[in-house]
Amino acid sequence: MLYDLFDKVCVIYEGRMAYFGPADQARQYFIDMGYELANRQTTPDFLVAITDPKGHIPRAGISNIPRTVSEFVEYFLKLSIAQMNRDDVNEYKDDYVGIWTMHMRMSKAPFTISIPMQAHAVMQRRVQILMDSKSATAMKLFSFIFQGIIVGTVFLNSPEATSAYFSRGGVLCFVLLFAALSSMAEIPALFIQCPIVHRQETTAMYHPFIEGIFYLFLFTMSVVMKAWFWGIAASFKSEATAQSVAGIMLLGMVIYTFVHSSQHGVFNADI
Repeated sequence: MLYDLFDKVCVIYEGRMAYFGPADQARQYFIDMGYELANRQTTPDFLVAITDPKGHIPRAGISNIPRTVSEFVEYFLKLSIAQMNRDDVNEYKDDYVGIWTMHMRMSKAPFTISIPMQAHAVMQRRVQILMDSKSATAMKLFSFIFQGIIVGTVFLNSPEATSAYFSRGGVLCFVLLFAALSSMAEIPALFIQCPIVHRQETTAMYHPFIEGIFYLFLFTMSVVMKAWFWGIAASFKSEATAQSVAGIMLLGMVIYTFVHSSQHGVFNADI
């Protein structure tokens, strides 16, 4: 039922709030008040009928049942659920309203939450999208595992000699090509969510550039080697010193790679 997807529900009776609280407790709230459900009546229909003097059904044997709007409101304000709502409102004001109102005045931005909170919400939504499309995610994961097993067997059975250079190069090319073609599936997915991103920007929920954080992360990963050299260049005042340090560090990495690989027999092939 669609009603079960809501956390809270508000019942308005002639412009005044007769109930506001957890949606799964609303039906029992009005039953305890003194009303009962009609035959095969759903919870949403029952809540709507409560505000209709000709639609609600009082329970037999119960006196002092609220009937007017004022009595409904007075009954609600006396219970602990009303105090719980006030506590929630005060907690929200203490945590967000004052801080973010000052933040909005200083930054003149229409967004009510900070950039880290926006990024967290967007990342959480991305995880929910993946969890919702379990079949597509499972098929993609299975295809990568299956292709990985095939590529692994090719490397396992290839001879450790120069005659295997061509086959190993072809396998590496296939791995890169398969990953690139699989990534093309993101194009329609991005265009599908474009209207959502536009609505979020219009309603000042999330800034559009938050969506680009993920692609910035991927781009950073792809140019990490270049960024490493940039970091070395920024650490020294002269170009000669930076070149020397970068050369020594690169030479150390190459030597380590050759030594580590030779210990595992990679370069011990017959030539």
